[in-house]
Amino acid sequence: MEKIKIESLLKQVETINKKYDEIDKITGRNFNVFEAGNIGHLETFHTQLIAELLSPDGSHNQKDKFLRLFLETIGLKNLKLINPKSYAEFVIDNNRRIDILIEDEDFIIGIEAKVYANDGNKQLKDYFEFLKNKNKKEFKLYYLTLDRHLPDDKSLQDLKIDEEVFLLSFENEIYNWLNECIKEVSDVPIIREGLYQYKLLLEKLTNKNTQKEVEVKEIIGKDVESVKAADEIVRNYPDVWYEKEHELWMNLFNFLVDNYFKKEDGWENGDKDIYNIWYDENENRIPYEKSLEELKKAKVRGICLKKIINKKCIYIGVEYGNNYKNCCLWYKGFNEKLNNFKFDKDTESYWMFSDIELRFYPNNSLSFELFNDREFNSKIRKLANELNTLKDKLLGKQNELSR
Repeated sequence: MEKIKIESLLKQVETINKKYDEIDKITGRNFNVFEAGNIGHLETFHTQLIAELLSPDGSHNQKDKFLRLFLETIGLKNLKLINPKSYAEFVIDNNRRIDILIEDEDFIIGIEAKVYANDGNKQLKDYFEFLKNKNKKEFKLYYLTLDRHLPDDKSLQDLKIDEEVFLLSFENEIYNWLNECIKEVSDVPIIREGLYQYKLLLEKLTNKNTQKEVEVKEIIGKDVESVKAADEIVRNYPDVWYEKEHELWMNLFNFLVDNYFKKEDGWENGDKDIYNIWYDENENRIPYEKSLEELKKAKVRGICLKKIINKKCIYIGVEYGNNYKNCCLWYKGFNEKLNNFKFDKDTESYWMFSDIELRFYPNNSLSFELFNDREFNSKIRKLANELNTLKDKLLGKQNELSR
């Protein structure tokens, strides 16, 4: 009976999803100017836009209207505004940059935003000390993420959450603030529509659809058995994703060693040096259940291969982190001059985001297509081709530099 109830619940939710997918197609909600321009995932885009909206001198010509709404949203509506300024990427000591800084005569507020990037060492600690040393009557440091997750300890150091660092999310505070801003400019169509497009972007990034959520909750909460069925689904849902991710990494590794990183060419497994998820120190495959548990615990996981060249160990790998926008290709150990070698103008020296859309649990925007066998295998082949291309570029450049 329980299995039948679970299947019925899933079918009803599937019907709701299909309905809203069709509504999105008809109403044009699938189009977003920021996504089309491939900037919706960029942290700097979000911080610069928010800082511009918060600035009384902003091009929106709404003076401090948006700033007041923001302060009210985060519980600071009693702050006295005299001559407030808003800055994006504000530079402090050691070339650190606070993503958003709001400063007035009596207060200063710092906001560190993380969309997909990792926390830096002592990052929040350094920002806190900077704000504190400004000697304002009041100072606050906020950590803004898509889903209000906690910062890393390496960034916090000895700072306490809700005492010295306060959490905000795009999903709630920024989204709610945007709704209030849209109301205020209902008679200014260009600004209103721009804000609405940004609101839709946040809905996609945070997987938010309020009306759909209402309908799903009504189905789940209609009787005891439905709630029990939903509870069973929730308890098993993360494992479904972790098992699929485990399968992908193993299949990708096997495909790579069979085709592009062959043992006879000197390539070896580098897992024990980097991730310690798949192989132990004796190069024995870690049992499935244990490696699955290691994968669940890891904030960053992936696979890598290594090779000895001129008595030096080089590594090439691919990894995924819980706050990554996508998988990341990386390398290390090559000729030092390669530290300045960029694959394209948008790429850091040691890593680059994959062109293959691939996001695992607990990301807010998941790659559901992985549960289609054809798509699953296609992503493995495409990701393997990317790694092979990276390898060929690096080895070619390495040989060129060693001549």
